[in-house]
Amino acid sequence: MDSLQEIWEAVLALMGQDMSSTAVQTWFGDARPVEFENGRLVLHTPSEFKKNLVMEKYSDLLARGFEQMSLRLKDALERNSGKERRWG
Repeated sequence: MDSLQEIWEAVLALMGQDMSSTAVQTWFGDARPVEFENGRLVLHTPSEFKKNLVMEKYSDLLARGFEQMSLRLKDALERNSGKERRWG
């Protein structure tokens, strides 16, 4: 996974395990990740209402999703760290 968008989509898929696909689409379908740095996600939402609702109701679920993705990425990197790489 290289881009923030790919990580965001994986987090949404993880969130889909805890909430309906309709809820994921309703509250996050038009949200866009802008930046993720030092454990802080900047998420663009189309309205102040949606921003407030996401922060109030779903911030813990988002945090868990990013934590799970972080652990999965770390595990994948550790598994691949001992493998020899050949280029060209």
